[in-house]
Amino acid sequence: MGGLPKKATLVDQILNDTQSPSLRLDAGNVLFKKNAGKLSERDITKAENIYLAHRMMGFNAISPGPADLFNGIDFLKKIDKENAIFVSANIINSSSGQNVFKPFQIHRFSNLKIAIIGVTPQIPNKNKEYTIADPAKSLEPFLQQLSKTTDFIILLSSLTKKENNELAKKYPSIGVILSADIHSHTIPPTIVNKTIVTKTLNRSVALGYLEISDIFKQRWRPDWPKLISQTQNKSQAYAWQIKRLAAEKALSSEEKEKRIAILKEQKAKTDARLTQLKREKEKNKGKYAFFSFQTYKVTANIQPNVEIEKLFSRHTMKKKK
Repeated sequence: MGGLPKKATLVDQILNDTQSPSLRLDAGNVLFKKNAGKLSERDITKAENIYLAHRMMGFNAISPGPADLFNGIDFLKKIDKENAIFVSANIINSSSGQNVFKPFQIHRFSNLKIAIIGVTPQIPNKNKEYTIADPAKSLEPFLQQLSKTTDFIILLSSLTKKENNELAKKYPSIGVILSADIHSHTIPPTIVNKTIVTKTLNRSVALGYLEISDIFKQRWRPDWPKLISQTQNKSQAYAWQIKRLAAEKALSSEEKEKRIAILKEQKAKTDARLTQLKREKEKNKGKYAFFSFQTYKVTANIQPNVEIEKLFSRHTMKKKK
């Protein structure tokens, strides 16, 4: 289980570099593989350790997805007996009508209140003690409450991309939807209505880092400084190519002039775009909230977190005995 120990190291490296308040969130489908089939004792013990590893990594919330429910809702209640990190607004006790897990959490950062709420897809459920209710209908009363009492709402969802986009259109009070849709790959941040919708790869393959500034405005524009920096780099690259081409001796003068003219035209367009971006940045100063997003891959060269590695090593040793 090399992914999680390395993911833990990566999480610490990223968040140690920022002084801003942060949350560690997972939209679900973490405990079992999506095509797990019949579960063995080993699979179940591994899932328990995955849960413990997320607690050790300081994750604030996980919303149970279909792959997390392979061993039943009672299993999730057992491992999260403190009702610490699972959130779902639509897993209901059939008898009482009450939520089985916390429907949402509220996190306070100075004068900022952020709500984390989760939804689970309506998959077949053999245990009649529990009902997985309609996600959109279940969200409505909670969102009405949270939009009045908190400053920003994050939805953890393992619904499909289409269903998440529909939620964003229906409920503009949602600021961000973090997706764990098992049917899609990475989804770069996309603005749907007033909501950022995004997803990274499943099960410790990659880690997504979303940074938001001026959160109170919730009128999204991409990160101007990042766009300006990228355009400046592009302009500098064209300048370098022009200089290198001018010194090229293997080409005829006619061919060289032709290629340089094309590069100069591309550089002029890039410089015009750079000027436009700088003007837009000044014009829109103070009007918008900004966000930036980066995906970090969990690679072989990352040193694993020792404590989490021990957690899975103990499991492996027991199996060998």
